[in-house]
Amino acid sequence: MLFNRPLIYEGIWFGARLFFTHISAHTGGMSSDLRTNKAGRPSVINEEIIRKLEITIASGMSISASCHFSGVSTSTFYEHKALDKEFADRMRWAEEYATFRARQVILQAIDNGDISCAKFWLERKSRLEFAPPKAM
Repeated sequence: MLFNRPLIYEGIWFGARLFFTHISAHTGGMSSDLRTNKAGRPSVINEEIIRKLEITIASGMSISASCHFSGVSTSTFYEHKALDKEFADRMRWAEEYATFRARQVILQAIDNGDISCAKFWLERKSRLEFAPPKAM
C-alpha cells in the first residue's frame, strides 16, 4: 500500500523553476514511482510556437530572429531545448534542413553544368587539391 511506506521528495532547481520528484524509499530508488510535477507558470512554448520556430529556422533564419518572430525569448528557447529532447531534435532537424536545401541547390547547379558552382564545391570539399594558394 502507498500509505505504509515512507516517501521522499527531492527538489531540483533549474533556472527559476523547481521540479519535484517523488521517490519511493521502499523501492530503493526511482523505479516505478517516479512522478515529476512542474511548479510555477506553464511553458510558453506550445505546438504552434514550435511550428513557427521550425519554419523560420528551416528557412535559414538565426535562432535569435526565429525566437523574435515566434514571440519567445532566446533564454526560454534554450531552456526548453535543454529540458525537452523531442523539441531539441526538432530544432536540430530544422537547422540541418536549411543546410540540406542549400547543398541540393549547389549540386543541382553542378548537374546543370554550372562551372562556377563546381569550382566553389571543389574548393571547399577538396581544399588540399583545389583551393587557390594563399597570398603571402
